[in-house]
Amino acid sequence: MLIGIVGYPEIDYYYKNINIRGCGKTLTMTYYLFQSHKKEQKTILTNYHTSFSRYMKSMDIVDEIFNGDLTNIAVGFDEFQEVLSSLGENKKKVKFYSKLVNQSRKKSTDIYYCSPLFKDIHNRLREKTNILLNPTKHHYTDFKKCFKDSCPEKHYIKVNMYKPFYKEGMKYLKPEIVGKYYNTFEIINEDDEENELA
Repeated sequence: MLIGIVGYPEIDYYYKNINIRGCGKTLTMTYYLFQSHKKEQKTILTNYHTSFSRYMKSMDIVDEIFNGDLTNIAVGFDEFQEVLSSLGENKKKVKFYSKLVNQSRKKSTDIYYCSPLFKDIHNRLREKTNILLNPTKHHYTDFKKCFKDSCPEKHYIKVNMYKPFYKEGMKYLKPEIVGKYYNTFEIINEDDEENELA
């Protein structure tokens, strides 16, 4: 299954009054990956550090999906648009998308990816995405949506299911709980030997 978690799910237009940074994308992905690990005993591979996953560079994860022996795994790609950009030419990207989706199905692998904008994901992967989640950040005090990257107030994350569409939020997450499983300040940098930590 291919699960996308995006700050803005539309592809045809763009509103200024949205928050695509700091809205809970990685937190949401971490929550669902942890549930896969805990409830389904899946092996978790991520391109960012968590307390329960095996960290690997993105292309090493892809190599594991294509060539490794692991099955029943869940994979988390943070800043997926950066991974896709690093592939270069369009022909190579299309081959990568097809192979990734087909091989993951054969190996009982769930792939989660985060990106600020859904339109930054190649059309082939957008079409193959089974579930699209759109987290939004809200104040505990007045329940209003928060549009600030850095806000001193306490927040909760409302996870909206965009595809297939459900009117009500699917989950409400507490950052102070889920945030314990990963470093929210980690910078995803596929070019360096190690990810830099802020």
